[in-house]
Formats: sequence, C-alpha cells, structure tokens
Amino acid sequence: MLKNGIILRKVFDEICPFTENGELLSKEERITLLASNANKPMEIQGLAFVMASAVGQHSPQIIQMSHSCCKIMGNDPKKISLIDETGKITTSNYCADGVRTGSLLLDAYTEQFGTELVFLALDHFTSPTLEQGINSGTKGNEDQKNKAKKKIENVIEFTGKQLEEEEINRFADYMVSKKYLQFREDFVESVKVGKAAWAMVDSGVLPPLLNFAVTKEIVDDVREFDESVMIEAEFNATGSSGDEEKYEFLQEKELEKFADEIVSFVKYTKTDGIAYEIGMKHAAKQDEKHEPDIKKLELTQRKLFQELGRYIPFAQHGGTGAAELETGLVGKNNINTKYLVNGAQFLLEHCKKEEKGILTGEKKSCGVDIYTRMTAEEAKTCLEKIKETNSYGLEPKILGKI
Repeated sequence: MLKNGIILRKVFDEICPFTENGELLSKEERITLLASNANKPMEIQGLAFVMASAVGQHSPQIIQMSHSCCKIMGNDPKKISLIDETGKITTSNYCADGVRTGSLLLDAYTEQFGTELVFLALDHFTSPTLEQGINSGTKGNEDQKNKAKKKIENVIEFTGKQLEEEEINRFADYMVSKKYLQFREDFVESVKVGKAAWAMVDSGVLPPLLNFAVTKEIVDDVREFDESVMIEAEFNATGSSGDEEKYEFLQEKELEKFADEIVSFVKYTKTDGIAYEIGMKHAAKQDEKHEPDIKKLELTQRKLFQELGRYIPFAQHGGTGAAELETGLVGKNNINTKYLVNGAQFLLEHCKKEEKGILTGEKKSCGVDIYTRMTAEEAKTCLEKIKETNSYGLEPKILGKI
C-alpha cells in the first residue's frame, strides 16, 4: 500500500546528504528519490512506475499527480471533452475527486506488487498570478480582508521588509479572491481525500512577500487535520523550455543573500521541502540539456540543514533536461516529459508498423496489447531513472532502519 508522509520523512532523514557537522557526503554515497509524474491513463504510467519499483529488491519511489492531472482524473468539464448528452458531473471538488481515483489505483498496484516504499505526491498545485487573482473578483467580506492584511503585516514584521499600503491592500485582495480561494480549496481538499505523503504549494509566481503569506496560510490549513504530509513550497518559478530569459549564476554575496532568504522562507512557512531555480527548464526537448547550479544548491541546502537542524529536501523540477543529477543535494528528482515523450513515440512507431491493420480494423493491430507493451516500455524507462538516483534496490536497507 502507499505509505504516508511520516514514513517518507524517515526515508529522507536516512538519505540526508550531510553529516551532523554539515559536511557533504561523497557523490557516490548520496541518494536521491525519483519522483515520477503519472498522467492519464494512470493504468499505464502509474502501473509502470510501481512495476519499476518492484524490480529486484525493490526501490523507493514517489509517484506524482499534478494539479492538472487531478482535475482530468476528476473529470473536470474544463479539462475533458464531454459528449452533448452527458449530464452534469456531480462532485464537490473535481480535483479532490481525481486524487481519490488515482490514489485507489496506485494503492491497488502497490499491494499487488508488494512494494513497501512507494509514496503519492501532489505536484504543481499552481496558484493564480497576482493579476489573475485580483481580476477574478472577491469572495471575501471586510472582516476576511482584514485578516488577510494581518497575515501580510506579519510577514513584513518577520522579514523586516517594507511594503506600501496600496500593495498590502492588493495582496489582501488577492487572498480573498475567487481564483485564489478555489486554488486553496483544491489543495486542502486533495490532501484530505488522498493518501499523499508529499504535496506542493506552487506559488513561486507570486511576489515574495505574498508567497510567504500564501504558503504559510495553506500550510496552517493543512496542519489543522494532517500533521504527516510533507509540504513543498516553491520560492521562485522554474522556467519552461523555449523561454528567452537565461539563467543567471549569482556571485558570492548574492548567493549568501539568496540562501538566507530561502532559510527565512522555510522557517516562516514551516514547509518540509523546497524548490527554487537552479537552471532547469520544464518540458525540455529530447536533446535539450541544462547544467545545474551546483554551487547555489550546495550552499543553500547546507545552510538550511545547519540553520533548521533538519534535512529539507530540494525538489528538482524540470529533471528531464538535467545535464547531470546532483545526487543527495537534489532530494527529489521530478520526471514528467521523458515519460510522455517515450509513450507517444512508442504509439507512433506502433501505428506506423500496424497502419494497414488499424485502417482495416484488424483486432490484433488495435487491441489492448498496445497498452500492455507501452506499460512495459514506460517501466523500463522508469527503472533507468531509478538507477541514476543511487536508490536502486534500497528498500530493504531503508526498512531495516526505519
């Protein structure tokens, strides 16, 4: 069965890349956990990932469902095509419904294959931008807005930063806006119904002080009913393939300042995992590679460990295009695009080979064997990514310690 955040935290504690004195272990000793994004059809990718974890002595793995995937799995009419005669889907929250469905499937697969350290994560629950929130109108009354203002003022007091009254009001308007409140509900309800061990509040697109307030508010919401789930926050957004903006490598003083800001952010929000820019890009094409900013990563992760007295795993977004995996310093390596590309290429080759049979309606060309073979191909790809992390066959050793 899927394991919870308490077990996942113990696993991360066991694979912490630093000694008690803050010294970094050698790269060969360091371990990362693979985080594979499952998309619809979950019966192909989710099953493939569990199969990969079950190879040999079994390997730990995080299987992720993104905000968008959850809505699709929950049959959100904005995400799927309905035929004209379809009645209204009755659900209180499409996103939470999707998590429930995905969790049940993954639970069944882990039980069938006997994997003991497979975890569900909710990935990229992305907040609306400041303008999107404000422009969506408000659902909050004056009392709620005043409470939101107080939360902004608490951040200002904690950080020592200055903010004009007009901007404080704009931030408060955002925190009572329709789109933000829907995003907040999606996240909280999805954590409630799923068996998620990890969940990501993706508000890195927001101005930093608003990000502080939003992340803390949502963490506090979740902690009212769930102390186990590890919550990841994003301090600034990872770019996407094709972006014109180039990654900027910071100098010494700027690096120190950045690391201090990340420590401050994690201290205030009480998050368990962190994402920030290190030069990766989402949706990297097949031959597109990006060099990780190892200096920034090591400095920031060590400072987090030393200042907070616990390991705060770094979640690497855009892992498909990483030129190398900096094991250990990257606690959780997210892979999505590679699986989507591999699956689509498999289908393309099948259709080329079986074109005549498909067009004439031959059962053997169109049958379920397509999908069982695709599952096997995706499992092989996943196994390759597990082996890159130094976590292959690690399950028995970890279970013996936790």
